[in-house]
Order: sequence, then structure tokens, then C-alpha cells
Amino acid sequence: MKRNNLVIGIVILAAGLIALGSILFYAITVWQTTPQYFAENKQALGKRLYDRVTVYDLDEAYPETPEQVLELYLDILLLQYGQIVVHEDVMRNLVSIQRRLYSDELLVMNPSEDMQYDELVRTTNKLYENKVTLTSTQRSSAVYAINDSGKCVFTVKQANTGYGFTYWEYYMQKDAQGQWKLLGWDLTSEQTMN
Repeated sequence: MKRNNLVIGIVILAAGLIALGSILFYAITVWQTTPQYFAENKQALGKRLYDRVTVYDLDEAYPETPEQVLELYLDILLLQYGQIVVHEDVMRNLVSIQRRLYSDELLVMNPSEDMQYDELVRTTNKLYENKVTLTSTQRSSAVYAINDSGKCVFTVKQANTGYGFTYWEYYMQKDAQGQWKLLGWDLTSEQTMN
């Protein structure tokens, strides 16, 4: 009887060790093969920003205000120029979303998604080499055109490591469907943020 109990105990122990080994093997394999989408030290920030960007279904629920459009765009810029995204598919998806926020006029100036992606990679690599990283953005309130033409402008202050602050003016206009779209942006001198 004791011998049978010993054999049963050994079989149960062996089965448990095999199960534990299988679980560990699976966990290590999945961990090693799961692509890393965001920089090691920016995982939480990258996931939070990317979730905020991808929560919009731009076909069904396009942002209603110019503030929402610009916030979405600025989140994309932080992901792209903040050395946060390290995976090509994520970066390409960001370019695709970004282009959905552009006016037709701006799309004419940036005709190809692939060309825009290639330019983004060249620019971010150069900034990385020069140790320049976008760390934060702060936008002003919208200033609307007096003639109610569906146009507005924002001033955005960008903080960059290794470079200090830059100030940009972003121009927006409603399109034929009544959606706020980016017309363009210009680097400007230091502005008072309102």
C-alpha cells in the first residue's frame, strides 16, 4: 500500500513539475516574441497616449471641436517626436491617423503616406542623434476668425530636451463636412499663452 502511495505521489509531483515547466516556457516564449511598441522607459506613457489617440473612430466619431482635434494631433506628435514609439507598425498607424486630421490643402502638400512616414523617420533619427526630444506641449485657447469663416489659430508651446522651448501657430478650418482640419503650422517667436 505504501509503495502505491509513493508511486502516486511521484506521478502527481512529476505532472505538477511538467505543468509548471510548460507554463514557464509559454510565459517566457510569449514575453520574448511580443513586439515592444514603446521605448523601455516610456511604456506607461506610450500606452496611455496611444490609447488616447486610437480611442477615436474618425469615421464614426470625429472630434467635434478644434481643441479636440489639436489635442489629438499633439498627442501624436509626442508619440512620434518624444522617442516613445519604437515599432514601425505603430508609427505608420500614427501617420495614417495624423493624415486624417489634415485639410485637403495640406494633403496636397503631403501627397503620400509612405513619403510622410519616410520623412518622419529621417527627422526623428536626426533629432535622436542630436539628443533632441519633444517632452511636452501646451496649447493656447483658440482665436477664431472675426468673419465666422470657420477658421481658428492656436499657439502651442513645445518643450524639447536639448533645445528648450519652441512656439508654433497651428491653423485650422472647418471642411465641407463641418469637421475641423489642420491647414498648417508655422514656427513663431515666443508668444504669450492665453
